[in-house]
Amino acid sequence: MAAEKNIPIRWTDAIDKKSTTLARTRISAEGLAIIEIRGDLREQSLAFLAATIVHESYHAVYSQSCNYSTDRLCLKKYVEEEAAAFALEASVYQATPDRFKNNSDLDKMQQEIVKRWYEKRLNDLVLSISGYQAKVFGEPLAVR
Repeated sequence: MAAEKNIPIRWTDAIDKKSTTLARTRISAEGLAIIEIRGDLREQSLAFLAATIVHESYHAVYSQSCNYSTDRLCLKKYVEEEAAAFALEASVYQATPDRFKNNSDLDKMQQEIVKRWYEKRLNDLVLSISGYQAKVFGEPLAVR
């Protein structure tokens, strides 16, 4: 069995600051996972960054390689994968001492994720985020 490779974590300016994407896991041309975090997030709290990294790390080791648009089972697994990544994110954020948190909008978002985790509503959270709606439904859902 080959030894596992380290998963690099990189700051990037390639993610549009206007998008809802804060970080992503992408696969390199060599087939290796790379975690990228938006460069403007460098000054965020340690709690936020740790939670974000653990979320993306989950994707790096457990990612679906199927067609979401045609495979309903794959789509279900995608939502479950995102919910599991959010559960890890919430548990890390919650376990981090308060002195490593702040009152930024992104920390408030983390607090909402923790709340949904406690309520066992992470699947609902995944389906409420426009970026995930686009992946699941092909486009964000119209607000009614």
